[in-house]
Amino acid sequence: MKLKLVPGGAATPEDRAAEWAVRMDSRDLDEAELAEFDEWLAEAPNEAAFGRANDAMGVFDGLDADLPELAALREEAQGHAAAAGRRWMPWAGGALAASIVAALIVFQAGEVGQRLPGTPPQVADAGTGAAAGRAVYKTAVGEQRTVTLADGSKVTLNTGTEIAVDYGARERLVRLVRGQALFDVAHAADRPFSVVVAGRKVTALGTLFEVRLDKDRLRVTLLRGRVRVDEQTAADAVVTKIPAPTFLAPGEQFSSATGLAPVVQSVDVEQQLLWRQSLVEFDDAPIGDAIAELNRYSASPIVVRDPRVADMRISGIVKTGDADAFTALVGAMLPVAARKNERGEVELYHTP
Repeated sequence: MKLKLVPGGAATPEDRAAEWAVRMDSRDLDEAELAEFDEWLAEAPNEAAFGRANDAMGVFDGLDADLPELAALREEAQGHAAAAGRRWMPWAGGALAASIVAALIVFQAGEVGQRLPGTPPQVADAGTGAAAGRAVYKTAVGEQRTVTLADGSKVTLNTGTEIAVDYGARERLVRLVRGQALFDVAHAADRPFSVVVAGRKVTALGTLFEVRLDKDRLRVTLLRGRVRVDEQTAADAVVTKIPAPTFLAPGEQFSSATGLAPVVQSVDVEQQLLWRQSLVEFDDAPIGDAIAELNRYSASPIVVRDPRVADMRISGIVKTGDADAFTALVGAMLPVAARKNERGEVELYHTP
């Protein structure tokens, strides 16, 4: 996970507070720096901003050894502070502050001091349906589940996901109805394993890959082995030219969005799998996009209608399923607050 340092722009109290907090976390200030800090702190509202930033940095203490992602975030922030020396680096929009705050959401709601799971959820028995070759598996919003299929293949279902399994003598078929699933396929050269989703067929042999279906977008990410992505046509369609298949190598992602040509690109595989640890990572993402992703895991979604809030940027690793912690901490470091609107929704709005 990388901190995004955005050059340019005037520094806000939150920007400077984050810089001072990180600098003090990395080393002791010299006399000149202490004098500069005292002068800056005396100006309102700098004291309140620094208190929030310092509290955020304090959560790191004693937790780095348990979470390598958090340790890396802290070390990178300290490195930037050391490189800056006594010169202020204009991190516009509170990029560093937002990064620290987003990472700290991991430790809210009783998670402080407790290591997050580093392994997939407990494997559930396949049951008689899978043994017979046909079964349907579902997860509710915020739930994850790993199932073992009749051939030994394992499927980890993310939040709000449904798959339908249909194993035959010559082919193993799984239909992804909705959501996101990770497929760890048992090798069987005489019976290809395929996932049918959104008019495409993803075929693998002895492969670890992920498929995610959103409202208007399909993504296939390969972690190990090789997969083939074919475009399917209706049985009664007149086909004059068969579309060429797409082959993926490990670390590549196939993406297809409504109205756009498919794209294949390299991705960060570790980032792609953070959801198995109930985490999601944002890299200089608009808050509107971050909220849309977090809402996948919550029955009480956050809403934002103010474009000024939706366009603010955030970076960091975020704990899923805790909307209150997310809104509280983002509000502590950015000019944003939360309120219940007339529909009973939690709405983020811009504050002066």
